[in-house]
This record gives sequence, C-alpha cells and structure tokens, in this order.
Amino acid sequence: MYFPRFIRSKIFFLLVVWRILSIFVVQTYHVPDEYWQSLEVAHKLTFGYGYLTWEWLIGIRSYFYPFIFSILYSILKFLNFDNVHLLIYLPRLFHALLSAYAEYKFYIWTESKFALFNLCINWFWYYCASRTLINSFETCLTIIALSEYPWKNNPKRNLKFLWIVGLLCFARPTAAVVWIPLCIYYLFKEKFLFLRYLLIGTICFAISTTIDVICYRKFILTPWEFFKINILNNISAQYGEWQMYWYFTSGLPVILGLNYALLPFAIFKACKNYKSMFKSLILVLTTFWTVGVYSLIPHKEFRFILPVLPMLLYVIHESLLHKKLAKSKRNILIFLLTISNVIPGIFFSYFYQHGAMSVIENLRHDVQTTNSSNINIIFLTNCHATPYYSHLHLNVPMRFLTCEPNLDQRENYYNEADIFFANPMKYLDKIYFKTRSPSHVIVRDYTVNMIEPFLRDYKIIATCPDVYLLDKFIALNRKHNDFHLYKHRLLK
Repeated sequence: MYFPRFIRSKIFFLLVVWRILSIFVVQTYHVPDEYWQSLEVAHKLTFGYGYLTWEWLIGIRSYFYPFIFSILYSILKFLNFDNVHLLIYLPRLFHALLSAYAEYKFYIWTESKFALFNLCINWFWYYCASRTLINSFETCLTIIALSEYPWKNNPKRNLKFLWIVGLLCFARPTAAVVWIPLCIYYLFKEKFLFLRYLLIGTICFAISTTIDVICYRKFILTPWEFFKINILNNISAQYGEWQMYWYFTSGLPVILGLNYALLPFAIFKACKNYKSMFKSLILVLTTFWTVGVYSLIPHKEFRFILPVLPMLLYVIHESLLHKKLAKSKRNILIFLLTISNVIPGIFFSYFYQHGAMSVIENLRHDVQTTNSSNINIIFLTNCHATPYYSHLHLNVPMRFLTCEPNLDQRENYYNEADIFFANPMKYLDKIYFKTRSPSHVIVRDYTVNMIEPFLRDYKIIATCPDVYLLDKFIALNRKHNDFHLYKHRLLK
C-alpha cells in the first residue's frame, strides 16, 4: 500500500511528540540495568568517574551500547553543557527518537494505523521505550530490521537488515536467538548470499570488537565471555530462578495485555491459512523458538522477551484485525485496549517505584549546597536500588552494599549486602570504626529500626514514598519500601 508523503510525515511527527512526552511521564525506577549498565558506564568513560559493576570488570558486556551515550556526554562536555539534567534526559531523548522511528517503520511494515495504535498504546512498551535499557534498544533495532527484512524477493533490500542484525547481536549477544531462524530461512532461500553474510558479520564483529578493545584497553571477545559466564557457568541463575513455563503464564500475558487473549486465535488462523499467511507463520515459529530458548534459562525477566512484542502484534493484526471491522466492534476493541493499557501504564510509569528517583534527586539538591570536602555518602539499601554517579554528576566518595555473584563457586558465599542485613550494626561498627562517619545515609523503611543507634547522629531530611502520592489515598501493602535520606547533624 502506498502512503502519501504528507501522511507519513504527519504520523512520524506525532510519534516523535508521543515519545518525547513519555520522557516526562515515565519517572519511575524499573531495573538496575537502566542506569548501571548504560549511563553509569558512559559517565565513567566520559568523565573518568563512575562505578563499573562486576560484569564490566570481567568483560561480559559490550561497550557498544554505552559508547553511544558516551558520545552524547562527550559533546556536552566539549560544549561545557554537562548539566546533570542534560546528562539524565539527553540519552532518554535519544531513546525516544529511536523508538518513534522504530514505530514509524512498524507502521510502514504493517501498512496499518490500527496496528500502530496497538503497539503505541501497549503499556509495557510505553513503560520501557524511552528508558536507557539495552532491551529497549534491541526492540527498536528488531522492529527496524523486520521492516527491512526481504519477506518478498527484492534484491535491492536483501542485505539492509543484516547490518542492523549484525551490530545488534554483537552489542546484545542474546539477540541472536531471535534472528537465527529468520537468517537461516533467508539463507536457504538465497544460498548465494552466504559470502555476503560472512562479510557483513566480519565487519560488524570488527566494529564491535574495536570499540571493546578501546574501552577495555585490552583485547577481549565479549560475546564469548558472556556465553562462558552466563550460559556455561549459569551465573545469572544466582539472581533468581523461575519455572520453565513462566514466560507463557506470566511474561507474555504482561507484555501483551489484552492481546494475549487474541493470540491463540491468531496463531490457529496463521497455521490454518499458512499458504496465504506465510509471513505470520514464520513470525509465530520465530516467537516460539525465542521464548522456548529463553525458557531454558533459569533467570527470567519480562524485558528479555520484549523484542517478540512487535512480531506477535503483527501476527494478531494480520490474522484477526487486518480486515475492516464493523465500526462498533472496532470502537469496543479500541476502548478495551485503551483502558487495559492506560491504567497500568500510568501507575507503573509515574507512581510505582518512584522513591528511588526521588531520593537521588533530593540527595543531589542537598549535596549541591554542601561543601564537597565534607561529603561521604552510603546507600544502606539492596544493591543498585537507585541511580548512582550518572544522576549526581559530582565526584565525591560514595559506597553501596555490593552483591557480586559467586563467580568462584565458593561454599557458604555471602556478598556484602547479605553480610549487612544479617547484622547491620556489626557491619557499620566494623567499617566506620575510628573513621569519619558518612555525611549522608540512604536507607529504606525496613532498615531504619535495625540501625537506630547509628542514626542517632543524623537527622532525616527527606522521605520518598516508593508508591508516589497514592500512599495518601490508598492503604497499600508496600512492606515498608519507602526511601529515607539522612544527613549528619554536624553538617549545615
């Protein structure tokens, strides 16, 4: 279907506005990787200080993704515009624009405004799209690559998608799981392209490895290190394990929402009419392959399967919704999709886990008015509970309770967070014996009572509800997760 240029331009403009506005709506904390595996690393690269987690110390992460943000930071640094607010929001603006372009490509691919609406209104995608998560980056590039994939024989478009996929797989090795069946399928169709596959893969490998060698300052193959640690040694399982069927009973229902009820009918129709709906069938098989492989890995998270969202929405649209629905049915469906996505979207984007962002903002405001030579901050929370230097942009001593996995497979292993929560006062007496006490302490409700003797020398200067505002109106069972910011009484 041909879309006039002015229609395409208008839709792209609206998508850009939609995503930029989402930057200011999505104000909550999701997962540590949003900061500790992207912005914190870029801050360290650009400004020379920041915290690198164990993944970067042993080299299982590629610098390709945070390197993009380090370029943005370097521009701000060169122009002397490295204001902390720009450091926070410029990477999110990058993600918003990339997401808007990916959604535009989804619109061109599906040739349907209704399919585009279904993607844009999806609460989990809205929740993640403007975040500095590599899973969001992976999903955007997956959508763009799918739109360029040669579903029909078209020599002019044969290899565009491969460049995107090649760089993506080296930046995020698990992205290969999604693209293995699609690349193999196309290679069987066009066997003469094998050498081009090899050439593009080699170039992408060279680009990614060069970035890693420069940033790690040594020769390293991060995809191999990632495979060795997370797959062969199964280190990721130490961060939690779920049943094999979890993605089918919890993961997909959450990211698909109401569409999950339509999915079985869409799959049945795609299989039944496989000749006329061959594209949908390929996407169904790719999705089941991807979710099946991820199901074999003990550690599971909703965001890991985010790249299959556009595939499944395409299948649902192509199988059930592409034909002209009666106006009444379409209006009912639009209403149900809107309500079922807007409510959780607003709650999780603006209210849920808001305290982590509020406490770091309060901390930033306070330290800006305090003599930096007196600042010494400790986070007595679960590890990586808030952003770090990337949201403070001040080179002062800070420490938190670390939680490195048991890489050496030692018996009776306890990380620093385990040791603290086992006996908080014993831990504090040991690390601060005959040393200067911290100027600021960040704790959560469930820790305050455990360290009351330590906090006698402090005054509370901010309490940040974990579920913002709603606490005043709804009695929520939050298990005392609010954040508290304490300041030493001797500091003005």
